[in-house]
Amino acid sequence: MMITEIILNMMFTPVSFMINFFPALVIPTDLIGSLAGFVELLAVSSYFIPIGVFQLCIIVFVAFHGMEFIISIVNWVISKIPTIS
Repeated sequence: MMITEIILNMMFTPVSFMINFFPALVIPTDLIGSLAGFVELLAVSSYFIPIGVFQLCIIVFVAFHGMEFIISIVNWVISKIPTIS
């Protein structure tokens, strides 16, 4: 029993030490309230429009803005090259 405890302590101590470097995750109450409102809106509107349509719209919205962000980063990097105008 003692050997097992020593081995587990040897594995747990470095992992615990590394995890303690990360700050505590604090979620603002405003964010929780807005998410609760959004979920309530989806629940009420699911009577008229299926949830799958909402999921597809959110996926397309996030993908579009993600690609827009990536394109703006690429354009910024290209603009930093001196020979390209």
